[in-house]
Amino acid sequence: MRVRRHTPEGTPFVSRRFLVGLAVVAGASLLGYLIAAVVFFPVPGGDGTVTVPSVLGQPYSSAEATLEAAGFRVRREAEVHHPTALGGIVTWQDPPPEMDLPRSAVIRLTVSTGPEGSVVPDVVNLDAALATAVIGEAGFRIGSIDSVAGLSSPGTVLATRPGIGTVRRPGESVTLVVSRGPADIQVPALLGLTRDQAAERLEAIGLLVGFVRYDDRPGSRPGAVLSQRPNPGVRLPRRSRVDLTLVRTP
Repeated sequence: MRVRRHTPEGTPFVSRRFLVGLAVVAGASLLGYLIAAVVFFPVPGGDGTVTVPSVLGQPYSSAEATLEAAGFRVRREAEVHHPTALGGIVTWQDPPPEMDLPRSAVIRLTVSTGPEGSVVPDVVNLDAALATAVIGEAGFRIGSIDSVAGLSSPGTVLATRPGIGTVRRPGESVTLVVSRGPADIQVPALLGLTRDQAAERLEAIGLLVGFVRYDDRPGSRPGAVLSQRPNPGVRLPRRSRVDLTLVRTP
């Protein structure tokens, strides 16, 4: 005899097979979503990726060690002149800092070879003022100006230190050696004169009083010249100075 199962009115009938199928579809959808999230929207710094540290401004050896410790490979991509960075300093990295990359990714570094050298220009026989401008245009600065006796007119450049044609970094100093004029004035004898008398005699022939010091000399007239440098008879360029030692005044 066939028995018929009675289902109460208003209660929907759901088969076991349908529920199983629905669970499979839901599980597959969730798994697909998780895979897509990991592949297309990875968490920065998560498993398998590392944030690139900044090594700009570091010596190459230090930068290499820092990147390798983070799990990256390093390639020395290029070496270029840099206006301020010393030789061996990292001036660029590619990819740049703060990016998230897989471990073992290659980081390419550009390393400075230092500022590009400039040549000390030829300023011999130029006036000191013009030579200073030319040196400045070449990227150097004037360190000092020394003067020596020379056949050229006073203020004319005789030489530079370092010499003409020398390669130096921009910004370094150059010394100018300029002429004080020909040594054609003979130093007069000044012993026994007062300071004012010595100054008058020197100025009359184109020379000047230089450094003055005082010394005790019993029996000598106070204020009189005891010694001079250079000695009498030495020839000097015009506007050169003669140092004096005077008897100390009580």
